Amino acid sequence: MEEKNILHICTGFSADFNGGITNYVRSIAKTQAERGYKVYILSAEGKDDLYEVIPYHTGIANFSYAHKRDSRSLKKLKEILDEKNISLVHIHLMLNVDQRLFKILKGRKYVVSLHDYYFICPRIQMLPPGERSCDCANTSSCLNCFSLLEKNRLVRGASKRVFGERGIYRFPLKSRAVYRSWYENNKQLLEGAEMLFPVSERVEEIYRRSGIQNTYHTLHIGNISAYHFKQEWERKEQTQIDMVLLSSVSRVKGGPLLCSMLSRVHNPALRVHFYGRCNEAEEKMLKAAGIIYHGAYKQADLPQILSQMDMGIMTPIWEDNGPQVVMEMLNSRLPVFATRMGGIPDFVNEENGYLFDPYSEDEIAEACAFLNSLDRAKVEEMKSHIKRTLTPEEHFDELMAYYQKIFDKD
Repeated sequence: MEEKNILHICTGFSADFNGGITNYVRSIAKTQAERGYKVYILSAEGKDDLYEVIPYHTGIANFSYAHKRDSRSLKKLKEILDEKNISLVHIHLMLNVDQRLFKILKGRKYVVSLHDYYFICPRIQMLPPGERSCDCANTSSCLNCFSLLEKNRLVRGASKRVFGERGIYRFPLKSRAVYRSWYENNKQLLEGAEMLFPVSERVEEIYRRSGIQNTYHTLHIGNISAYHFKQEWERKEQTQIDMVLLSSVSRVKGGPLLCSMLSRVHNPALRVHFYGRCNEAEEKMLKAAGIIYHGAYKQADLPQILSQMDMGIMTPIWEDNGPQVVMEMLNSRLPVFATRMGGIPDFVNEENGYLFDPYSEDEIAEACAFLNSLDRAKVEEMKSHIKRTLTPEEHFDELMAYYQKIFDKD
């Protein structure tokens, strides 16, 4: 069997960085190496005995809305592809990669994981400042959503402090040519891939609606918490229902939305907890809403925290692409109260939780009514319908099955 050499492109951060995408890439690379593949990761830096990290440094800023051009680094990348005899390129992050990457990949086999909306949204999160979430890329709306001034972090930060979240738009500096070049380059890259792997059905839908045509295969990322899923669980008799919100209470994560909703909820059985970091203003907001603030937590503490809870909360107002927190909650047998955004509906439904539209006043009112009527019997009923999510191995096997289809074309 001919040796298959795989290159993962995950630039902008160290391969050792503790983040969702980098953690995923390391996990995939290690498993592939253990199964006999020669694996490389193109990254800022990093080290591992199982795979080789190829350091990649350019003069391009990670988050820049200007033309991304660095011909010298692009040429170096082409040399790497030839020197390492790469059979398949798997793109995850290309924050500081020349946007003409599709030119050197032409005629080569490559796939792209759509972990987020980087390739179609200058903001990545599909959320204009101070406004509701978008659902597809559109030239005219995107031109009104970002300014080239934002590529300067100092200018962006100063404007936000002085004028508020939309302050920088008092000084528009926009270029249709820059946007079109950025979008068209990304479009050619994505449409030249063998396959695209969105992390949720909503991510796939948004990319399709943005005009990207290719073969899509939605792949839910596995979560280690699936190993600890219990078919049987202890049914509680107490009337008290403890709900938990994790990580952040920012506007994007829906903190203000949830706090506003709780002011309309008067169910004495409910007790809401928050574990995570927040600023002084957010802490004040939590206390005013009656939420118990526990402070920051470590990932290792999460199983213990969730074991003490009855239900999870996830209320983002952006199209949260593939929320791992939801998987962890479900695998801990917690029904989830959540917004109908991004990848959440791939896992949460009317049987194992509750979903609502954060932009619909009628649905928000119905969600408040649900919380007001929530009791122990309903919680236990929802728990009985929870199924575990994929394990990392199950996800890996799905991914490698698609890899094999590509290799079989040789």
